[in-house]
Amino acid sequence: MGNADRGTSRPHEFNRSGCAKAAPRRRSWDIASKKIFQSSKLHAVDIAYVRKNVVDIRDKVVTSSCPKCLGYRKCDVVAVHSKEWSDEGGSIWGGNVFRIVECRGCETAFFQSTEYCSEYSNTWYDERTGEVEGDDGDIETTWPITEKLPRPEWHKQLIRIDARLDEIVTEVRVAIDNNLNILAGTGIRTAFDYAAELIGVDANLSFRKKIQTLLGRRKISLEEHDALLALTDAGSAAAHRGWKPSFIELKGLAEILDAFLYRAFIVERTTRSLKKTIPSRR
Repeated sequence: MGNADRGTSRPHEFNRSGCAKAAPRRRSWDIASKKIFQSSKLHAVDIAYVRKNVVDIRDKVVTSSCPKCLGYRKCDVVAVHSKEWSDEGGSIWGGNVFRIVECRGCETAFFQSTEYCSEYSNTWYDERTGEVEGDDGDIETTWPITEKLPRPEWHKQLIRIDARLDEIVTEVRVAIDNNLNILAGTGIRTAFDYAAELIGVDANLSFRKKIQTLLGRRKISLEEHDALLALTDAGSAAAHRGWKPSFIELKGLAEILDAFLYRAFIVERTTRSLKKTIPSRR
């Protein structure tokens, strides 16, 4: 069977022996793909068969990413709705399955959508085993979105310090969760800029001079000085040069920002509170 007959839109991967690699996931798509490939009418796909075997809407238990547990969990299906489609000849087909599910771990209810399409799948014929191999390529989304970078507990105190600061930090995390990396990189710089102004640094100074001012006032250490320079440089690259940081790079930038905010606002508040409650020497 030639490549043109395999119905795949993605490049194949091969192991050292020259055989196509087996997909890490093998689900009901394998059953459907074998039926399609073995059929003499390759393009006459039975949508009812696909709905039953490719994405089984009758499933009462599914695995999904729980927004509260922050990981994949077994979930009970509370409600389900599906929509299918195909082109006029039946050669391209797909659909969506919409579910309301409840996590078996924390009992949180959330929305899950699974989108499938014949063009998303990656299938190939393994000459060594004589089997059709493949992965389904389903696209799963959930709402609320699972946090990619969970917020520390002390972030809840930001709203009491300054509502606008809390709003900026929240929007940065939303951008990270939605893979808006350029906006997140720019937002991290904005959060630092606004926080520095709250501390009393002149808003008209350049970022470098703002950081030097913080160092001169002993608001930051020498190590934090260098880290904040890297943070503002990264934010400027995202804002003005279209640099798109990776998630790992954003994680590092967010940690630098959090360290600065924690020391500048939370530690100071905690210190003042302790001074009021600790009894003086007699």
